[in-house]
Amino acid sequence: MAAHPRSLSGLSRLVLISAASLLILGLLTLGLALRNAEAFAREEARTRAVRTLEALRADLRLPSLLNLLGESTRFQILDGTLIVPEGIASLDARTRDQDTEFREEALRNRLDPIQNRQGLDRVLTVIEEELQQREVVDVSTLLLMNEGAWRAQNAISANPASDPSLVERRDNFLQGYDTARFKYEARTTNKIPVLIDRSAFLLRARAGWLAPDWSRELLAALAPREGEALTDRAAELSPGSFSRSQFKNTLLAMQKLWAQRALLEQIRSRVGSLLGRKKAWHRIEGSQILLWYPAPGSQPSGKEEGQGALVDQDHLLARLRAATGDAMRAAEAGLLPIAWLGTLLRQEEAPSHGLAVWEGLWLLPESPTSTGFGGQPWFLGLLFVTVFILLIVGLWQILGSMKRERAAMALRSEFLTSVTHELKTPLSSIRLFTEMLADDRVASEEKRSQYHRLLAGEATRLSALVENVLDLGRMERGERSYDLRREDLIALVDEAVELFRPIAQAQGMTIRCADTPGEARFVNADRTALMQALLNLFENARKYASSGRQIDLQWEEGENGARLWICDQGPGIPPAERERVFERFRRGESQNDGAIPGVGLGLYLARRILRAHGGDLQIVDPPPDSKRAEPQGACLLLRLPLDPNPSTSPETT
Repeated sequence: MAAHPRSLSGLSRLVLISAASLLILGLLTLGLALRNAEAFAREEARTRAVRTLEALRADLRLPSLLNLLGESTRFQILDGTLIVPEGIASLDARTRDQDTEFREEALRNRLDPIQNRQGLDRVLTVIEEELQQREVVDVSTLLLMNEGAWRAQNAISANPASDPSLVERRDNFLQGYDTARFKYEARTTNKIPVLIDRSAFLLRARAGWLAPDWSRELLAALAPREGEALTDRAAELSPGSFSRSQFKNTLLAMQKLWAQRALLEQIRSRVGSLLGRKKAWHRIEGSQILLWYPAPGSQPSGKEEGQGALVDQDHLLARLRAATGDAMRAAEAGLLPIAWLGTLLRQEEAPSHGLAVWEGLWLLPESPTSTGFGGQPWFLGLLFVTVFILLIVGLWQILGSMKRERAAMALRSEFLTSVTHELKTPLSSIRLFTEMLADDRVASEEKRSQYHRLLAGEATRLSALVENVLDLGRMERGERSYDLRREDLIALVDEAVELFRPIAQAQGMTIRCADTPGEARFVNADRTALMQALLNLFENARKYASSGRQIDLQWEEGENGARLWICDQGPGIPPAERERVFERFRRGESQNDGAIPGVGLGLYLARRILRAHGGDLQIVDPPPDSKRAEPQGACLLLRLPLDPNPSTSPETT
């Protein structure tokens, strides 16, 4: 038997080595597959990025791209000359130094005599008389009208309930200013000083008038920041919501003109670099991109034609992405659809794996980990984890199976040792008593009778042990059957007691039966199997309670059948072990040292037999009305259903 554990240990090592080898091989295979899949995914991502880049470059060569951009970013060249749109050609900025006719000092000298006269009415009258005497409109005329209108407006603002004629005189000054302004521009090529127009512009807002027709000319002469400040101030002074919104709309229109004028000023210096190019061309200028699309056909040198745009890069990409992300929208815009697979990155140095879109802009392919199913990294990772778990579970199952096999082999070895010892004990007794009787070494008849009873008891004990072993095999194979007949349970118990009594007496133990009914109690049972179960219970009490001197049997009947308590005076069985001792080859923890020989089958087989008869076997506390002097020890409760109809004939199953 010793060779089996060693051979099993060798098999265990072989299985462990094989499992570890499979695990390592699986890890290497998965690692290689993961690396190949990652390389494949990276190449696929680069291929998609290249397609995106090719479509983007193709759209940059199409003039229809300009339709996505606003007019403030576009320009046109005809016959080699930059075209200035209508409304911008005459919008040159004006300054005081450019106006030779306007001198503030001279105007102050002409206004001081008027300002020094007392009374508003007198001042306005003097201004009106002065204007009537003038035949030629000059800057001083405009200044006088402006001064008169302001004086009237200040008086109206200070006292809204003033004479209505004052409002009329103010309006006359404002209307006269517009007429005089028109005459002045018709008479001379000089520009009206910005200072006078700004004053008249704010006066109109304060008076609640709408912005004049010449307001765009005034705002165009200013820098964008000055023009915005002037228009915001006019909107604040205007008392009506309609006039305020009208001033704001004027500002919005001017902002577009300012942007377009700024663009043309930038393009004017670049016209020379655009002429002569026969194909679509672009160049990066800081955060902007310059686009140029020459007109089809050949023109003489210096007379080339075409159109282009100077636009912010991010704005261009945003409009292009919105127009080409869908095939239908791209077709409507006259562009090629773009899948936009990848990430746009703006930096000077070339990134790893980046594709150049244009100077400072790169297209990065998608990360391989973001790809989908089928051989992709996340799927392989999941597959790796699954295979790893399966290998671990399989290895765990193998180790558990090997452990159980080793435990079973150790149990078989212990079982054979125990059975050998159990067989040897009654055989030794039988041989001893047989030799003594054969050699006529027993003098008295009483002794011979006692030895004969001992021989019968040991033979019964030996037969029960052999039957236990045979029963175990039949039960495990499912071949155990029972010959159920109508038997007297009281007589069966008495017979078992009488068979076991000589063995108990040989160890100084007695068997006491209490409350046994005098009449027969019938059960449907296999006599041999039930006798075997009773003898197993008696033998268990004799073996493990030999320190006690008595085995008590107590009978009880109820609606559910008969109950028989078999109690000893031994050390007892702890509550935690009362179910475990009914397992096959299981003994109490206190008996694991082997001091008391035993196989661990008696209680297991007894319970199986009783449950096959419709009963049960349990370890319980002693019954409440027990007459035992000492309540300690183990107490086995045997339950069996009684035959409810005593007249029933015996039945065999």
